[in-house]
Amino acid sequence: MSYDLILGQTSRDWSCGGEMPSLTTEAKKPSTPSMAVEDAETVRKEIDANANLVLKLMKAKRLPEAERLAFGKFFKKWSDYYSAHRGKFVPRDQLALWNFRKVNQQFGARLAVFETVARTPIKPPVAPSPDTSARASTSTALVPTKPPFRPPGSSAPSSVRAWTVLLGAGLGIAALLTMAKKTGRLSS
Repeated sequence: MSYDLILGQTSRDWSCGGEMPSLTTEAKKPSTPSMAVEDAETVRKEIDANANLVLKLMKAKRLPEAERLAFGKFFKKWSDYYSAHRGKFVPRDQLALWNFRKVNQQFGARLAVFETVARTPIKPPVAPSPDTSARASTSTALVPTKPPFRPPGSSAPSSVRAWTVLLGAGLGIAALLTMAKKTGRLSS
């Protein structure tokens, strides 16, 4: 396949059925330099609209830093590409323009979400009234606690108090024996 594509010695079409995308609505028209310039201006206007929206959202402090950095990288690449051509686009530039337009549309969709959020007013939290805070403290004490789950046939857990008493007594006796051994009162 690569031999056929590089040397072009076959009549087979390896294109997967796709055509070079065009930004214009007219299909199967040969591209002209003026069409490429029109497409470039269309893309430039769309990217400028998103750039203005980014600036507006940054001013309102409603744009996350990661989104700002991502759009900044994209905008820098677009600026470099646009300034390298200096307004003189040729038909072979239409693929790059189409790619820039698609990426810009993806950014536009994300920025639209942030714009919607920016239009939503932030409501300050409501302080609880003193009447409801007193009710909340008494209502939590009245809520019955649910007993822990025990499988059928198991016995109720033994009291924790009995184990703590035995553990404390054992540790106390061990401490007394250790101190008695050190002072020499306990000889074995």
